Amino acid sequence: MQLEQLLDINKIKQDSQNVIRDQYTDAYPHLISYFKEKTILTLEDFIRGAHMVYAWMPTILTVHSNDLDEVISLVNKAKNEGELQEDEIKTIASIVNNSVVGTSKLLHFISPEHFPIWDSRVYFYLTKKRGYNSRVNNAQQYLEYIALVNQIIKKDGFRTIHDTVNRRLGYDVTAIRAIEIIMFQSAKN
Repeated sequence: MQLEQLLDINKIKQDSQNVIRDQYTDAYPHLISYFKEKTILTLEDFIRGAHMVYAWMPTILTVHSNDLDEVISLVNKAKNEGELQEDEIKTIASIVNNSVVGTSKLLHFISPEHFPIWDSRVYFYLTKKRGYNSRVNNAQQYLEYIALVNQIIKKDGFRTIHDTVNRRLGYDVTAIRAIEIIMFQSAKN
């Protein structure tokens, strides 16, 4: 699916009025600060962080590996470089419940300037289709979404949208978070 064709900056601007404070937005800055304080992520940081973000998931986390060295390397790459390839996202997902959604949340908290949260509500906002597992739990689809979010950030008028979200939340978020929270909360409505 080509997510770029779904871009409408005017709808996003209108939907920015749907952003409200709730238990997730109240907890958000505290989760962000945990990872921000870390320059290098350790196995312990990964385990703690994965369990923290799974508080935002409807399932309990199971870490599916005894050999986590590659994943620790990848989450540090995400933190320091702000970019991962499809196979790297799949590798992380294979460790955290085989979930691209859970991986996107973990990556977002590790590097909120580069990785938006991806889930079935965001998918619904973009496509008006229910996010069945095969549609949402897809690393390539997540990469397309990242590209789309980065296109939105470059649009004329986005700064106003970002300011609106920051004002409505009562604290500053990254541009990527501003777009994602608009989609997430608007799909809920």
